[in-house]
Amino acid sequence: MPRHSKSQDAARRAIVDAAAAGFSATALARRLMHALSGTIPNDGYRLFAVDPGTLLINRLLAASDTDGWARVEWLRDVYLRANELGYIELPVLMQSGLTVVAFHETQETCWGYRPDMLARLDPANHRQLFHEQRSPVGGSLLACFPAERKWVAALQAYRRDPKAPFKSSDVSFMQTMAPTIGKAIAAALSREQAKSATPAEDEPAGILIVGADGAPTFATPAGEEWCRRIVEPGMGDHGPIPTAVWAAIARLRGEGGPSAALVVPAETGLVRIEASPAGPDGSVAIVLAPQRPPSLPEAPSDWPLTAGERRVVDLAMRGQSNAQIAENLYLSVNTVEWHLRGAYEKLGVRSRTGLQARLFNDVAPSGLLKADPAERDEPLIISRPWVGAT
Repeated sequence: MPRHSKSQDAARRAIVDAAAAGFSATALARRLMHALSGTIPNDGYRLFAVDPGTLLINRLLAASDTDGWARVEWLRDVYLRANELGYIELPVLMQSGLTVVAFHETQETCWGYRPDMLARLDPANHRQLFHEQRSPVGGSLLACFPAERKWVAALQAYRRDPKAPFKSSDVSFMQTMAPTIGKAIAAALSREQAKSATPAEDEPAGILIVGADGAPTFATPAGEEWCRRIVEPGMGDHGPIPTAVWAAIARLRGEGGPSAALVVPAETGLVRIEASPAGPDGSVAIVLAPQRPPSLPEAPSDWPLTAGERRVVDLAMRGQSNAQIAENLYLSVNTVEWHLRGAYEKLGVRSRTGLQARLFNDVAPSGLLKADPAERDEPLIISRPWVGAT
């Protein structure tokens, strides 16, 4: 293990202490960045949460006071836009398994990359594209933070002074701390989600129209309210559009499909954000709506069960043990077992797995269970894009 400097040792202790303190996600992010900035100075930074499934940034956790419009311009004009400098894209770094890299004007001072990644572009083109992308002249430090083999957060820090680029020692230190930071952020986000409320059943969807220049041109009251609920630290002074909405727009423009969606946390539970083209002028329609949890399995009404058997079977199919069912229904474990035996006999099954199989067979759509897809009367549609406004 490389020997750390005094400032790095102090940062490491501060990060470990913050990780163990149980802070909220935003409070933790501020403390992490205060510790890191003490040993890796920068002229601006932004720390994002990342959706592990899509690798899209879905929330701003912390940002420097100097970031502001630089972040908005990056989200609007650079993020997920096709360009030859693919090795500066956060999803590319994650897919390549890289935790920390330093991106500079010359390839020989780009630290943390695999040689084959930089070899995709010759040094002259690298230098040219570096300037065409309006990259910070002092370079950028890009870090991706893992937890339980999933990516949960990403950092961009940058410098304006070309005479003070990021060093290989900065990259090494960040690589050492990345797992600790990732686990801490993942734990904070999990605690936050566990405490979040469930959206009301009648919660309306909202609509936001964003012009080609990135400026909002129309919003329903519900759209404004959803944006407020997912507003982020430091974002209010630099525009009303949250990071997650920018990510949905970037994904739509990058993939060129009919729509692009992601699910992100809000004050009152999860919200689904879907972006779709709104007109030939490049404007985008955003639909924001509560993400409903999947309905819990229940025994079909035509199953020949008594009321007691039905209550026990419903909880058994939701994964509860006999002891948990007994506690929830104020029954003895023997009574629970007796109800289950009666239900098994009536339904012709022998176990909880048999119950689940019977449920699937009884409620699956017609044609889904045909062995040969060619025998189905019509194509099986797994999902279709939801369009919230026409």
